[in-house]
Amino acid sequence: MYTSFLNYWNERNNFFISHRNFSNNHEHHTHNLYEILYIFTGDRSFFINDRTYNVKDGDLVLISPNTLHKAINPDPDVSECEGILIYFDESFISPTCDIKQHLSPLFDQEHTIISLPVNERSFFEQLFYKILREVRLQNDGFELAVQSLLLHQLIYLCRHIKHN
Repeated sequence: MYTSFLNYWNERNNFFISHRNFSNNHEHHTHNLYEILYIFTGDRSFFINDRTYNVKDGDLVLISPNTLHKAINPDPDVSECEGILIYFDESFISPTCDIKQHLSPLFDQEHTIISLPVNERSFFEQLFYKILREVRLQNDGFELAVQSLLLHQLIYLCRHIKHN
């Protein structure tokens, strides 16, 4: 586990990643990017359109662009949860093809919430750690590596949805 947290926007503003503790409540908002939130430890509540969802360790929330949502700290006595937040648009993942066609189970809905089984979390979290490492080091080709790792995660999630 990384001990230092990170916030990074790429130059084209079509990819953002943040590894941090989440403690604040956020106002309702929308944005024109996909949002992924993965919870390592702790819990959060999400209000998405007209429903509230509680998420915890090993849960992933994928929110489509222009979907009204907000994050809520469900327990004022517990101030933080650790997670990864990613914003991206289709041009970051695949500038030459329509990813919605290939990953439709993820992108056909305004939001998807996935609870990863304990035995699958380590593999999935290692992909996040590899993304964080690439962004921290920024060696030649790091953005291409990040694209590849994120696409790997999205394919994994798509297959997970199809089989569960």
